[in-house]
Amino acid sequence: PRWKEFTHTRGGPLSPRQSGTEERGLKHYWFTSWPDQKTPDRAPPLLHLVREVEEAAQQEGPHCAPIIVHCSAGIGRTGCFIATSICCQQLRQEGVVDILKTTCQLRQDRGGMIQTCEQYQFVHHVMSLYEKQLSRQSPE
Repeated sequence: PRWKEFTHTRGGPLSPRQSGTEERGLKHYWFTSWPDQKTPDRAPPLLHLVREVEEAAQQEGPHCAPIIVHCSAGIGRTGCFIATSICCQQLRQEGVVDILKTTCQLRQDRGGMIQTCEQYQFVHHVMSLYEKQLSRQSPE
């Protein structure tokens, strides 16, 4: 892969515990260079991971199972990834993004999402980079 900061493995099918329920495939992404309660050294790998996960979900189509995101506590790195994913989609669809509102909503859903000021600032940095990428891609 282009980015060495995360790995992608394709797990085998998950067999249901209850009879009559469907079998599902599993794609597992592991962001190996993101330390707990900190931020990655660079923003592009997170954007690349968000894009990869979005593309995988689009390939599954309308039958795509929910995306599960988790880290050790399920609030720091998880919150950054989810906020980035939501904000990227919002920026593409609406042309504006509200990172504070997104963070507040995530914290209402799960307390403590985006654990540190450093992580919150990192989401801002990632979104600034993404906005620049989008503006270069759009025709004038």
